[in-house]
Amino acid sequence: MIDVIAIGVELFLIVHLFMGFWRPPKHIQAAGLFLGGAYTSQFWIFVVGIGLILPALMELFELNGKAASSKIPAYLVLFGGVDAPFHHRRSRADQRGGDF
Repeated sequence: MIDVIAIGVELFLIVHLFMGFWRPPKHIQAAGLFLGGAYTSQFWIFVVGIGLILPALMELFELNGKAASSKIPAYLVLFGGVDAPFHHRRSRADQRGGDF
């Protein structure tokens, strides 16, 4: 149950991260990359979908006794957590016009 709560907190923080992006002009450009730019699909599929939502659903199924393995959600969360900084670096490199 604690895993589902932790994933929910992380999703809450991601929402607030994007709310903070809408303040200064440079941050709006960064938010545009994740909300409709070059990295939109990669971020939402790999980091949020596979790294957070899918593990949360698998944990909920496990709580109901319908899942076989408890290791897979942990690996998926790690995958999403490791993948997230790469998307952040790529978006910052694109803002500067260079490689990350």
